[in-house]
Amino acid sequence: MKKRNKTWNFFAASLFLLFASVFSLQAQTTYTFANYPQGVQYAVNEEHILDENVTLYTTSCHFREEIRVYSSATNDGFFVSNALPFYIDSLAFNLGYKADEVNIYGSNNGSDWSLVGTILTTTNYTNKGLDFGSNNYVMFKFDVVGTQQVRVKTMTIFYKTSGPSGTMAAAPIATPEGGIRTSLTEVSLTSETSGASIYYTLDGTNPDSTSTLYTSPIRLANPNNPVGQYDTAGYNVIVKAIAYAAGSSPSLITTNEYVFPYEVANIAAFKANGNNGEVYRITGDLTFVFYSGSAPEGNAQTASNSTYYTYLKDDSGYMMVYDNTGILSHNYTEGDVISGGIIGSFDNYYGQIEFKPLMDMPASTTNTGTVTPEIATINDIVTNYEQYESKLVTFQNVELRVSANSEGGLVLRINNGTDSIEIYDRFRTLENIYNSELLQPGNVYENISVTGFVSTYNTKREIFPRTEADFNFDGNIEAPEFTISGDSADNGAYLFSAQVSITHNDVNAEIYYTIDGSEPDTTSASTITYTAPFTVNSTTTINAIAVVDGNVSSVASQLVTIFIPTVSTPIFTPMGGTATESVVFADSVTVTLACETENAEIRYTLNGDDPTSTSALYENPIQLTTTTIIKAKAFKDMWNSSEVAEAHYTISNTPILAVAASTTTLNAQNNTAILTISAAHLTDSITLVSDNEHFTLSNTQLAPTNGVSTITVTFDALTSASCNVTVSSGSLSQTVALVGIATLPAPTFTPATGTTDTAITVTIACAVADAEIRYTINNGDTLTYNSPFVLNTEGVYNIEAIAYKTGWDHSATTSATYTIFVPVLTDTIIYATGFEVSEGFVTSQTYNNVEAVYNGPEDAKWGIVFGTVSTTSYITDASSLQMRWYTSTPNSLGYAYTNFDLAHASRVTFYAKNTNGLKVAVSHSTDGGNIYSTPVVYDLTSNAAQYEYTISEDAAFDFVRLKFDLVLPTEVPTSTSRLIIDSVCVYGFPDMEFSLVQNPVIAPNSGNVFEPTEVSITCATEDAQIYYTTDGTEPDSLSTLYTVPFMVSQTTTIKAKAFKADLMPSAVVSATYNFPVPVANIAAFKAANSETNNTVYELTGDLIFVYKNGANIFLQDSTGSLLVYDNAPIISGNYNEGDVIRGSVYGTYKLYNNLSEMIPVRDFPEADGNIGTVLPTVTSAFEIGENYEAFECKLVKLEDVVFEGGSFVDEQASTINFMHGDETMACRSYFKNLSMTIPQGTHADLTGFVLIYNDIIQIAPRNNADIQVIILEQVETPIITLVGTETVSITCATDEAQIYYTLDGTTPDETSNLYTGDFDLVEGNWTVKAIAVKEGMQNSEIAELQVQVSIEEYLDAIISIYPNPVDNQLWINCGDVMMQNIAIYSAFGQSMNTFAVDATQVMVDMDELSAGVYFINIVTEKGNVVKKIIKR
Repeated sequence: MKKRNKTWNFFAASLFLLFASVFSLQAQTTYTFANYPQGVQYAVNEEHILDENVTLYTTSCHFREEIRVYSSATNDGFFVSNALPFYIDSLAFNLGYKADEVNIYGSNNGSDWSLVGTILTTTNYTNKGLDFGSNNYVMFKFDVVGTQQVRVKTMTIFYKTSGPSGTMAAAPIATPEGGIRTSLTEVSLTSETSGASIYYTLDGTNPDSTSTLYTSPIRLANPNNPVGQYDTAGYNVIVKAIAYAAGSSPSLITTNEYVFPYEVANIAAFKANGNNGEVYRITGDLTFVFYSGSAPEGNAQTASNSTYYTYLKDDSGYMMVYDNTGILSHNYTEGDVISGGIIGSFDNYYGQIEFKPLMDMPASTTNTGTVTPEIATINDIVTNYEQYESKLVTFQNVELRVSANSEGGLVLRINNGTDSIEIYDRFRTLENIYNSELLQPGNVYENISVTGFVSTYNTKREIFPRTEADFNFDGNIEAPEFTISGDSADNGAYLFSAQVSITHNDVNAEIYYTIDGSEPDTTSASTITYTAPFTVNSTTTINAIAVVDGNVSSVASQLVTIFIPTVSTPIFTPMGGTATESVVFADSVTVTLACETENAEIRYTLNGDDPTSTSALYENPIQLTTTTIIKAKAFKDMWNSSEVAEAHYTISNTPILAVAASTTTLNAQNNTAILTISAAHLTDSITLVSDNEHFTLSNTQLAPTNGVSTITVTFDALTSASCNVTVSSGSLSQTVALVGIATLPAPTFTPATGTTDTAITVTIACAVADAEIRYTINNGDTLTYNSPFVLNTEGVYNIEAIAYKTGWDHSATTSATYTIFVPVLTDTIIYATGFEVSEGFVTSQTYNNVEAVYNGPEDAKWGIVFGTVSTTSYITDASSLQMRWYTSTPNSLGYAYTNFDLAHASRVTFYAKNTNGLKVAVSHSTDGGNIYSTPVVYDLTSNAAQYEYTISEDAAFDFVRLKFDLVLPTEVPTSTSRLIIDSVCVYGFPDMEFSLVQNPVIAPNSGNVFEPTEVSITCATEDAQIYYTTDGTEPDSLSTLYTVPFMVSQTTTIKAKAFKADLMPSAVVSATYNFPVPVANIAAFKAANSETNNTVYELTGDLIFVYKNGANIFLQDSTGSLLVYDNAPIISGNYNEGDVIRGSVYGTYKLYNNLSEMIPVRDFPEADGNIGTVLPTVTSAFEIGENYEAFECKLVKLEDVVFEGGSFVDEQASTINFMHGDETMACRSYFKNLSMTIPQGTHADLTGFVLIYNDIIQIAPRNNADIQVIILEQVETPIITLVGTETVSITCATDEAQIYYTLDGTTPDETSNLYTGDFDLVEGNWTVKAIAVKEGMQNSEIAELQVQVSIEEYLDAIISIYPNPVDNQLWINCGDVMMQNIAIYSAFGQSMNTFAVDATQVMVDMDELSAGVYFINIVTEKGNVVKKIIKR
């Protein structure tokens, strides 16, 4: 199911304006939190501007579709409003979820808060409110009680009409209100406050008294239009206004946004120009296609908002209208025309373009009829989605596939070839389809049709059927059928013409067709409506469709081939010559013309022009006496006329001899030529002579007869040659040149073919010398054969060859097949380890080594970083290789590698498991560990499993090294995690020959060295020579030749390479020996470093041992103090406080959360002397903060600190803050060995080490004794006294002590109410608690007094009557309590006067009463009281 969680700023503004029109902004503002962007979850002091009037400051809150307020034991979730210049009258919320109640506080300064009331909540969203009553507060605080959360969907703030500065001016009213406008608009501003001045802005900024003063209506022109007029390019104007009036505080700011839409002509322009949120007005007419709310409801899928969809179209395309706010009101019928002018916003929802209406669309007055879906293929949608977006289409002859989704529902897809699209029940109308027993996961249905609207979600294309009727499981509408009649000709053609009939099996079907090759539809100009059979007179392609009930069939196509026969070409007798080859006749010739086509007529010309149907009609033979060209053409009604026949007749009265050859080029396939000899008036015989023996003549002598004779020349094709044939008679002679091209013999192969397990040498030859042979192997590139070649790898080789030579036809292609079979070799285990002690490995519990530690037998050591061989959580036997990742060291990505070569390795198997989702990456190196291959990453689980890594199936590398890297998962673990490797087996081919010299081995391995070290280099390849460098350059055969071990005494990188004749050189191997950098003291060590690094330093000066706890060792010298963090551990000696360590302290620098540390790499030397107890430096928190670097890791003492209160628990690293002077600092149980409770206000002398965590300076005591509590004199306990019935008085015997108190039973502290004098209590039950505080003394005990004030006592206390005795006017004052009725009685109980009252103070006229004693009964909203009065 797709969720739509979208907001639109203009729509939100419309909601706000709606509220503004119903309720005066002077009284109310309403906020819907879904309209605000998501904040940072659990943000502290996050500011959210709701509008120009109200801002919220949130703690432990964040926005989703609502504002969520979280509260826990450590995070107090609440939000606070800003202060406005008027009082809050009441609050209303729509809220719910898990918390039980919410406290609402009020304040006028943001510091002093008073509880106004409590709102009870439920798990369901309900409307809740709170009245502020007579409380006058300008701010409120919404505070969640407990450890749960509350979600607030909406919030309404009601304001009083007054504030701290008096009555608020009435907010300005804009006429007309904000909204959409389609013409130039003028806005008037008014205020209900008489004489108010109104100031406004048009740029979205908040107005004040310096803004533009309103004097006349404001013209809202396009600010980008230089003329200042309305235009159609689209623009917004925001009018903000504020009212000022004498004697009143400024009004609320009112906002009205006026939107002037972009105007576009049609749907295509809307889609082409649209940007999210912009408002458009489509001016062209649109046609209504479909509304989802008119479809029957279903519930097969959980599609939401199923009734929000309306589809419209015009000539430019289709468009989906998404009306999720219920703006559209008219009921349209399919085909209804909606006049132009619809207004809405553009929204691209995951690739689907939507029109979101902002105003109702007009009613329709015309209808164009049913909308016919367009026939489309799935490929059309896939390749050209923009053209089909939201269009109503039908897919025909498609396959429906049914599958199940992860929730058990059905997924329907339709396929056409390799193209596929998903069906989505967008309108919730397909319940019967999805619930059909026929549709079961795995079922496939063929040849169905589906109609629906084209849509997309991200890049997934979908179709939305309207109803179940859009599925046709019984087959598609059949295409029309053609019936063709006419005289048949050969090859399925029709002679001269054919009649075409188009029919359909449904008599109600409408048939449409085209004859121009285009596809028919129901509207195009090229489409013809079929009504009766029709005739075609030329070859034509006819396309037709059938339409039944608006459903369109596929296109039927029929090619009608019309055959028009061609008249045979006329024949000349006797045959004449051509323009280039003469045929000679003596004196004259009679020519007859004939045509093989029956009843054809022949037309001819004698002047060389092509004949036409009007040329001379041939009826009788033609007598020629002069040289003439005859052209003839045959015609027949309804037939195509013949080709033009042409004959040249040469008429001679003198001797003449002419020779013509049918071809001059002969070859093996066409090896004869016909010589035509024309003669006239000859007296000598005609002789013929060939000058090449490969060309023979069928006759060598002819009689001198007038006319034409022929002989045949035959080429034997044994070799390519040329020949001249001479024809002569007496003095007349002609020569014909002929060329004969022979075919080369096919090449031959030696051997002819074969199968072998060894290499094959192939020879190719051709019997003709100098022939070029070309060949291919397995249809590869064409190669020129020059000499025999060798096939030496396994496989089947098909070789084809052909011969070429200039002047010859190429030979036929010949071929030979050779098979080379190489026996399959099986790799075997060449190395295996389980990382066991029995194999030479050493186990430990050190995992945080930043330098490689080498472990394993001498000839097969593994290098390990951030890891070790461990007996913890092993997989097999007793130990495994482990690497750890530390949250405190984010770059601690461990790895392990073979520090030795594996010969001809093919693959590796290993067992692995993890904690917290760690992965392992495996790679290999072929150059001694310099460069590794791209790693293969394996996902692991907490259960061990075997994995396999392929190096090279054919063991193509002489030597490899393996590497296993720790890889973090996508979600980085929050705790230390392990990667465990075990049972590594390397497979290979131990008998393979080497092509490389084996890599040299440099001993010892790279690492830190502390004194001059002897280095040796060896190579396992016998007689190999090793060359090396010591300056970091790459060695070659000109470098230093290794002969004997040598010494290094300073930091050096050695690189070595081995050479041997007939083998490739080895890879370059290297080893680096790091000598420590000497520094004189602690200050120099810290000064040399600013960030964590692996450089080893030697502290050469004397150091004093101060303290050790676990891995933490504290040293000092005259320049500073240092924490040595020995987590490995490496330091083995036991030292006493004050022991002197005389230099030779080695380690690297680490900056841990801004704390400088040394990580030791070598054991300390033994102590040499002792200076006694190390006394702490007495200082102040201020001095430490001002000069932290000087105090870092130093043992200090702070005298008389004041703790805030808390508890230290053994084995926990807890913190309690303290004050020292004006500075606040943290006391940290860094060593997790403090166990004590410290009450708030406790004074103590504090000793400890100065540490830092990020930017927080901490004091770390060594033990409980480092916190020496100072016992202070305690302030006397306050005395609470009730004076009368409702007045409270509190005193304390300690001079100058301040008293703080509470009235709700809570424990008072220095943030509670400060006692400044006696105070009165109203009616109710009260628990008064008090505490006395004085600087330099311990706070007093808590005093407590329970007080119950009855309503009678309360009223008696607050109601005053004066004067008494009274002469004439008696005043009664009830404070804040409203009076309802007053009755006066005489001393004898007689009623003298009764009247209603609605006030807190009233005057009673006593003139009419005589002197005496009276009783007055005062009835109030809280109760009644009787007072005695005396009338004088």
